[in-house]
Amino acid sequence: MRAVILALAGLLALASASSDRKVVCYFGSWAVYRPGRGKFDIDKIDPHLCTHLVYTFVGLNEDGSVRILDPWADLPNDGGKDGFRRFNDLRLRNPGLKTMIGLGGWNEGEANAKYSRVMASSALRSNLVRNILNFLEEYDFDGFDLDWEYPGLSRPGGAPMDKDNLVLFLRELKEALEPKGLVLGAAVSASSEKAEMSYHVAELSKYLDFINLMEYDFHGTWEKNTGHNSPLYSASWESKESARVLNIHASIQYWLSHGAAPEKLILGIPFYARGFTLANPANNGLNALSRGGSHAGPYTRQKGTLGYNEICEHMDKWTVVFDEEQRVPYAYNGDQWISYDDECLLRVYVAKGEYMNKYGLGGMMVWSVETDDFRGVCGEKWPLLRAVNRAVHGTVGSGPAERPPSRPPMPRPPSQPSVKPRPKPSAPVGPQEPAHKPSAPSTGSGPIVCKTSFGYLPDPNDDTVFYQCSHGEPYLMHCPETLVWDPHYQRCDYKHDYVPRSSYWHRCTPYSGPLADEE
Repeated sequence: MRAVILALAGLLALASASSDRKVVCYFGSWAVYRPGRGKFDIDKIDPHLCTHLVYTFVGLNEDGSVRILDPWADLPNDGGKDGFRRFNDLRLRNPGLKTMIGLGGWNEGEANAKYSRVMASSALRSNLVRNILNFLEEYDFDGFDLDWEYPGLSRPGGAPMDKDNLVLFLRELKEALEPKGLVLGAAVSASSEKAEMSYHVAELSKYLDFINLMEYDFHGTWEKNTGHNSPLYSASWESKESARVLNIHASIQYWLSHGAAPEKLILGIPFYARGFTLANPANNGLNALSRGGSHAGPYTRQKGTLGYNEICEHMDKWTVVFDEEQRVPYAYNGDQWISYDDECLLRVYVAKGEYMNKYGLGGMMVWSVETDDFRGVCGEKWPLLRAVNRAVHGTVGSGPAERPPSRPPMPRPPSQPSVKPRPKPSAPVGPQEPAHKPSAPSTGSGPIVCKTSFGYLPDPNDDTVFYQCSHGEPYLMHCPETLVWDPHYQRCDYKHDYVPRSSYWHRCTPYSGPLADEE
């Protein structure tokens, strides 16, 4: 019995640790302008599937003030969409949610010289800090996220001192936000090459509450050959060192080795594909010659990029390959080739989720919610975001998840089975046999036999119970009411969450091999 108690204590400790992890979700406010099923508004966000939501973006003025980029979408003036208020009202549905405003982004990167000038001036930095604080208080955000792309890059207009000035700015901003309980985060380049030019890693880790590593865009249509958008490891065919660092493992090891606290590193997950048009459709593997970006999708309408919601609607037309070396899928259809992440990759203890656990990272970040299958066109709603939640927390959501109208709301499932605690003895006791050692528990299908010393077994006739193996002995366990045992994820969960989606998803089997250690 002591072994069982120790095993359960370990599970509870893991559940407690995972409960502190973050699911940081970026929302691209411009998705309101997309056509058809790609149109996305704030009311479509499920606030229970994120711990932190970031509204993107606002911009920077030359005087260090905050610039609202889309007043019609963000404010109520003149019949506007009132996005800021509606976004923050999501906390009414999940009081534990933190809402943040993001400043910067890719389009603002074209104004890199402006960011450089503001950060270089003590007066302008102070003005920016005051304006950010006033902005958060006026529009009722819980925190601020900086997305400066990228400090120190000479093109277009950065300066070498950006790296030092960024630290000064973050220190000053932290001093202003922390007394008011406001959160400070930043999205940073995952590339070790860019990070070397842009960041004093240990100093960023000191002042930021968390660091969103943009672990994607390692390859794309700016290159002449196909490559993964977000590979976990390097590939054997990558001979040059400059190529072998373009992956998540190399990035995480760089940030850790340069002084980042692992619990502050948030692993970025793309909800979109990078796509290529093949020069020769018969050569459709990795590193194949391309002749530009893939065709634009109907919703995102950007050559070389497809949202996951654009991919899954036509998945039956793609040939999917899971690359064992880099632990990510790619797919091809004629001369079209894409690299993307899907829920196969993100399942609990598999690939990126297992990597996050191995290095004690602080959670996962997603870019961005509006390119998930938020309508459930291909099956259940939010397949990728649900998979991220399972990887981070061991369950789906940080509160009661929204269900179809025909089903009443249900309480959040625990991340581990509930077990009544054993009464505490009056005096310390040593190891002992259980008071009621099971004698080969039996079902209608025969006795339950543990084939391993530790693990779990389903009951073949009753999905509300399961067996925990401890030192080869099976112990009967019960799932909480309304939940059933999910043998794939090895936990109690809602039955709704693991119903197979379609013939494609039956083929979607997760990688079950060991994690490579390329240190």
